[in-house]
Amino acid sequence: MYTIKSVSLKSVAINGYEFSPTAGVPQTGFKNASFTLTLSDDVDASEYEWTANQPWVTVTDGIVTFIDDAGTSIVEIKGKRKNGHDSIGAITYVFQTKKWFWFPVGNERTWDNARNLCINNGYVQPEASQVYISSAHGSRFVGALKNEWGGDLAVYDVGGRAWLADAGISNSKLRRVTNLYTNTIFESDPSEASFKAMCVR
Repeated sequence: MYTIKSVSLKSVAINGYEFSPTAGVPQTGFKNASFTLTLSDDVDASEYEWTANQPWVTVTDGIVTFIDDAGTSIVEIKGKRKNGHDSIGAITYVFQTKKWFWFPVGNERTWDNARNLCINNGYVQPEASQVYISSAHGSRFVGALKNEWGGDLAVYDVGGRAWLADAGISNSKLRRVTNLYTNTIFESDPSEASFKAMCVR
């Protein structure tokens, strides 16, 4: 006799790392970011029809994509089997984006100009702690941009050196800068140097 297996959410896969389905990821987000819901018993997510309750979220074959700018929103994703057995193996995943990042395109800017760009668009510059809980290579944690989404954000067309809000540690007149490719943080003159703007709300 053919038995329909009860299927559950196995993991939330983000850029090469699988978080537990109870981890509550992602808590950070940005436009064009994506992650994958993987199912138990090697069930293919394409066997499900997926819906999301937010217009800026799409789900196709278990791949969740943020297609537009958003904010601190609760997202509920539901999946039901295409074969009609809704009560067996129905999937619901809920998360909340608590921090939303914006990576403006265009020329590099001084620290003040980058800060003003963020403020004029309803954002602020992020602090280092919002970008990294740990900047060690491969460190994955919940709650900080790079630790949730992985060391290499180039897969999302995000990268380069960007200003942070923090004052320098060695010299408070300097400002901290992060290299989003190498996960390093250094200090630079806010009035003379130019780097990319990075914003959060």
